[in-house]
Amino acid sequence: FGPATLAVALLQGILIAGESASGAGVPSDLAVALGIATMLIGGLWWARHGLGRAAARVNAWREAARWRSVVLVLALVLLALGALLIVVATEVGAVGYLTHGLLMGGIIVGVTHYTLVDRVRRVVAPLLAVGAFAAVFAGLLTYMALSSAVPALQGWLDGFGALLMGLLALAVAGLVGNFVLSWIGLAYEQKLFSDAQFQVFSWMIGSCALVVLMNIVLATGAHLLDPFHVGLIGCTTLALVAYWAFVRYGFEPLPTNRRLLVLRVFSAERRGEQLMQELEERWRYIGPLMLIGGTDVATRTIDPAKAANFIRRRLHDICVPSRFVLHKRIAALDETPDPDGRYRVNEFFCTSDLWKEAVAILLAHSDAVVLDLSEFTAERAGTAHELQLLQSTNALARTVFVVGDRTDLAAVRAVLKLPPDSPLPAGRVVHLDSPRDAGALVDALVHCLGPTARPSPAAALLRDFDDNPTSRGDQADSDAHRVECAATTPRASAAG
Repeated sequence: FGPATLAVALLQGILIAGESASGAGVPSDLAVALGIATMLIGGLWWARHGLGRAAARVNAWREAARWRSVVLVLALVLLALGALLIVVATEVGAVGYLTHGLLMGGIIVGVTHYTLVDRVRRVVAPLLAVGAFAAVFAGLLTYMALSSAVPALQGWLDGFGALLMGLLALAVAGLVGNFVLSWIGLAYEQKLFSDAQFQVFSWMIGSCALVVLMNIVLATGAHLLDPFHVGLIGCTTLALVAYWAFVRYGFEPLPTNRRLLVLRVFSAERRGEQLMQELEERWRYIGPLMLIGGTDVATRTIDPAKAANFIRRRLHDICVPSRFVLHKRIAALDETPDPDGRYRVNEFFCTSDLWKEAVAILLAHSDAVVLDLSEFTAERAGTAHELQLLQSTNALARTVFVVGDRTDLAAVRAVLKLPPDSPLPAGRVVHLDSPRDAGALVDALVHCLGPTARPSPAAALLRDFDDNPTSRGDQADSDAHRVECAATTPRASAAG
């Protein structure tokens, strides 16, 4: 659906360019527009998949000196100016129509491709677009309503009334934008849509609303209810309904629900992020992922709810400041698949040493464990603690070690108290030269799964509090803690 969305926006842009060039309405020869769209999308695909080595050489040449990046930017600017000069100097005709279409299509392809190739952009860009569109629409509507209802304010105190109306419109726009972002985050948490569905909905609606309404209506002065415009909006709506119905009723999610615990050496490099990307793309069809949050994988675990909280400056809501909150979050572990069949990533941003207790609880209820030791050294005390925990709980049989060229195997054996040169006592050991080769890792994890799924952590937390209700602190806090866990048990246990 990503290329389909791109093709819709691209075709609309080319039709607009043809209308502006010919001045005689939308051209009837759609084959020309489709040919331009096919050429641009095909060229983009060829540039990405067929020119990998050439792109790597160009990138290496560019990174050799800073001034070379400036040269590339200037070359692109001169190329664009040259194309504009051709448009201006050419009479309206086939060449002008083709050039207009290429310029409009190139802009749409470039912007769309830039916002789709990275997960952060795929989530944040449509979220910002929807929030900004709602805020601008509400602000303009409020200002127009105030202007028509209280025309006397426009000349009050030499424009003070207009300023006041502008401030009120801005306030309404901010409230509406905040409400829309809050609703999107809540709807995502309630599984009304998945992150991929949100991107499809946003781009399809955005391409229609922004490209058609803004370009055609504002640039050409055409009526909003022109049959051509109504047809495009209707086709977009029909595509969204068909996509939603296909995802909702076309297939059933896999009822596997096997929880994967991801442990890793925290690093500032992108290896953990890339490895998380490969695991997420494959394992989310098998079951939920669980991990301790960190900056090294933040761009791979972002979702519409987290992005909305960040924009609304409420990111502190995702932190785990106490054991009470930790047990509450674990009891509410998300184990039900999204409408598109993928399970979600459960991330715990723990403070202080809470991460150790979180790892111990999650480990007891994980069906498989992956421990990335690609950058492990003797100084990595946190990963050493996780190794000892895996050994003491007999969880090594369902654990896959990921090792690399920089793994200090002697330090790993020292932590596990193994003789030198002895094999690592994991279920599987996978040597990954590149995180892109994660297919073998997922195969190894699947082979480590037991015949049945392990029980949900919610029931175990309730049992612990029944056996020792004051073990976590004050009696009132324990009672409140148990009520919170019990309130979340039906959803988690039903999913299990």
